[in-house]
Amino acid sequence: MITNKIDYKRFPKPEDFVFLCVTSNNHDEFFLKRDSLFNRFNSNIVEHTSSRFFISQLPKSLDELFVPWPFSTTIKGDYEIIYIRESLLNDGKSLGGYEMYNFGAIFIPDYISQDFIENLRKNTKLPIFSTEVKPNKRNVMPLNERALKEFYKKTFININGAFPEKYFNPQKILNKNYDKETGLSQIDIPEITILEPLKIMVNRLRGIYQDKYNATLQIAPALDEQSVDIREKEIQVWNEKYLKQLIIEKFITQAAVTSDGIDHLINHLSDTKALRESSDLGIDELANNYNYFIGKFEEAFDDLNFRTDMVFYLPILNKYVFDNLYNEIWKKEISKSVLGQIYKGGYGFGQFQAASGNNEKKEKNAQFYFSTMVERRKDNRVIDSLFVNYSLSKLIPYLRLPFVQAKDIYLKLNEIDEHVARTEEVLQIKKFNDNREEIGRIFENTISKKILKIISSKGKHIKFISDCPIEWIDNDGLPLYIEKSISRLPVMPGNGLVEHTYNAEFEIDLESTRILIVNSLNKVNESDKNLYQYGKALGTLCEEQYLGDKRKLCYFEPKAKDDFVQKIESFEPTILIYFGHGSHNSRDDEGFLNINEERFRATEIENLSWVPPIVILGACETQVPNKDYLNVGNCFFLAGATSVLATYFPVDGLFAFTFLESLFRNLMNVMRGEDLSGMTTPEYLKTWADVILQTRRSEYILEPLRAISGYLGTKKNRTSDENEIWGLFKDDGDQVLNFVMNYCFNRIDKDMKEAYKYRNEAYREFLKNNEKALKIFDKFIDSKYIFPESLIFTSLGSPEKIGIKKA
Repeated sequence: MITNKIDYKRFPKPEDFVFLCVTSNNHDEFFLKRDSLFNRFNSNIVEHTSSRFFISQLPKSLDELFVPWPFSTTIKGDYEIIYIRESLLNDGKSLGGYEMYNFGAIFIPDYISQDFIENLRKNTKLPIFSTEVKPNKRNVMPLNERALKEFYKKTFININGAFPEKYFNPQKILNKNYDKETGLSQIDIPEITILEPLKIMVNRLRGIYQDKYNATLQIAPALDEQSVDIREKEIQVWNEKYLKQLIIEKFITQAAVTSDGIDHLINHLSDTKALRESSDLGIDELANNYNYFIGKFEEAFDDLNFRTDMVFYLPILNKYVFDNLYNEIWKKEISKSVLGQIYKGGYGFGQFQAASGNNEKKEKNAQFYFSTMVERRKDNRVIDSLFVNYSLSKLIPYLRLPFVQAKDIYLKLNEIDEHVARTEEVLQIKKFNDNREEIGRIFENTISKKILKIISSKGKHIKFISDCPIEWIDNDGLPLYIEKSISRLPVMPGNGLVEHTYNAEFEIDLESTRILIVNSLNKVNESDKNLYQYGKALGTLCEEQYLGDKRKLCYFEPKAKDDFVQKIESFEPTILIYFGHGSHNSRDDEGFLNINEERFRATEIENLSWVPPIVILGACETQVPNKDYLNVGNCFFLAGATSVLATYFPVDGLFAFTFLESLFRNLMNVMRGEDLSGMTTPEYLKTWADVILQTRRSEYILEPLRAISGYLGTKKNRTSDENEIWGLFKDDGDQVLNFVMNYCFNRIDKDMKEAYKYRNEAYREFLKNNEKALKIFDKFIDSKYIFPESLIFTSLGSPEKIGIKKA
């Protein structure tokens, strides 16, 4: 959705460039015309793809424009790209306040009226561009090779009006052709759309903004299946190569602006080159030796001690939604074999295999296939252009990965649904783990082991733009969601990915954070009594952990969904913790929360006047991976939450309770700077994303103990050996966990993640003197009888943007 009011979460500063993308209210159009076919993006967002790529060749602020390289790469802030409807600006008098901005540009689609354009020209200083190369309107500049020069000319005129000319000479900068000339040349990279964001970011790290190539070339169609395979492998090699180079160049430019970093660079330089007796590395010297540094760190990439956030787009077709469209619209005319080709993975260079039938049917199938491939490329281009918001402003590496083979993934996910419903049976847990591992292998083969190695060694917080449960990958013996801080941006229809870019970085602390804990279970209903007590206990434990203003912590039991809505809107919590029932109704293709005896539907979330920045959903099926988009987790994300924790499957009430309590306790410890016993919290815990990762890791350590004691505790006719290990785990659980944790952390060499690789080894070490208990433990591990509860919750949004201020 595009908001009907000017109400954004981040506000531009006077020195920022402000880019206004004008849209129209076209929601009455037929959705196949209004939206892109696969991801059903709103056409307003699709039409401004060219605008975003044009913006990617510009700095985000005057500071970045005038600060010399490499310091220009350290300028903080985001690109201020604002989508606003024509109706909000077209009152004939003003531009809703946007006439005050001196720097930036306005982008106009061709369907905007000429009268509106003339009104813009009268009321704004900003240059006006068409989204078309050959616009049909007068007095707008096309986005062609002259557009950048026209932008800067207008910008410098406005600068002269806003600042005294004695401070700088705009013409001097203009004569540099806006390249921030350093003597460095643009990166030599294959000219294909997949690599364009990487090319733009590497050039930006070199202080180069303007793209001298003017256009990005598409790869020519492959002639046969063999050449398709070769091409796919070429692109994978390029992705790996230039991702690595981007990380190296980011390291070099960041090192070049700190004294310690300069010393590090000089130490590498002095190995083979004479350097003046100086502790400084001048800009000219850095530029002259830049390629030498790249080569030096390429040789020692594995040893490079550097971490950066990363963003990956991992596309997959929502087979559930597309199958429904097929059955409703195309089933009579289009062969299922053609549908299978559309679901195929890779980069989209596959050969069309004609379906059987008469010539007319073959022609229809071919037209359908090629038109859908065009639509798929258009969707990819839309998301690639969003790298301006999600990665370019902070020079975070962005990479588009191949399409995941949708058919195989959905088949396995549907089987997993059946296993999850029977997790009291260890054989069903084994089948769950087998299918989960197979899904992980599909993802691993899609992404490539080399890129996973880069993520593992150089990644900090990893964001995937994807509907895939990508965190299920086992990477070198450890689940990816345990190894790294991971979040996902669901690829929602409409404008959700764009609206999420408005979410600014912010801090939470004990003084200002408002926390609402909702227990929606019916304490009278016989089936809910035990679960209700968990929710009640969660509220009590949270109150004990919370040492802030008690008026800012609220435990609430709604009697109906109206109570639930009113409490959220009146209390305006920073954090909403929901404990209760949830589900996804396949018949209605929509998720919901059970508020006592009423259903609060996912689509009702958009009507909330207040959406908490952090939403934690301790309920079943709030982010199902193999159904329609309209689940509760997605809809809170779409409504504007910065971070949403939601569940893939039905969740055990006791596990939901322990996970939420552990999550809250870890958050309070970081906010206080110490736990209730006075032990100082580690310095590396700085963001909400860090707290989520710490909680996941704690639950991962617990899983064998909980699984074995839980299974044996309910088993009838336990053997004496089983009784022994059950009693040990049940009565001495704290002792077991303390031993396991100490053992794991004593094995750390360099990285905290290494500790968790020793989990099973630590349990075996604890049990080594009890042969019978060790045998039972080994059977559970080797037979895959441990249900991985730590993967039930998935992290949506941008938890890394939420800092924690310590008391």
